[in-house]
Amino acid sequence: MQMVAALDGHHGSKLTIGGSHMSTDERDDDRDSLAEVPPGVDRRTFMMRSAVVSAAVIITGRPVSAAEQKKRAAAPPPKVTLSPELETLDVVLLDIKTWDAGRHKKLTGMDPEPTRAFARRLAARRRTIWLRNVLVPGVTDDLADIAKIAEFAASLGNVERVDVLPFHQMGRFKYERLGIPYALKDTEPPSQELVDRAIAVYRGKGLTAY
Repeated sequence: MQMVAALDGHHGSKLTIGGSHMSTDERDDDRDSLAEVPPGVDRRTFMMRSAVVSAAVIITGRPVSAAEQKKRAAAPPPKVTLSPELETLDVVLLDIKTWDAGRHKKLTGMDPEPTRAFARRLAARRRTIWLRNVLVPGVTDDLADIAKIAEFAASLGNVERVDVLPFHQMGRFKYERLGIPYALKDTEPPSQELVDRAIAVYRGKGLTAY
């Protein structure tokens, strides 16, 4: 690929990409055209995608007219696909421990965004989600945090039900047998009142919750 930048005292600067020439004035005209965001298209998204198309032009050496670049930048996003296994599923049981990123990292050692992104992918493919939220007193019982989970779930459009699962000690013996310290050994199950309040938060967002 030939890429040459040159200055011409009589014609202004020119950029040669793959043997094609574009004057400064021509590039300015293209920029003016691209500055006009089509109706109904998010401006920030449009400008970012325009930059990607421009970078592709430079890398490939294949000139693209302003009209074509504008068309590509305004095109709808590509179809979202899932792995073949997920395409065959009817229902996905999805746990969201907590919404707060810092708390999630402390509890699980992981960032919460991959779980949220996965939920969005399922929503894009209209795969039904049954959301599960384990209610642990003093850990995941912040109703303001639960409200954020509920708002996110309601926005997806594919959450068929929400199960608020009260914390219990039935798994404690597994840790003891394996000799693993159990950080929640002194944690009591949530009261029915707290469970009902958490359920009410989800129902307040129009979700079916139990």
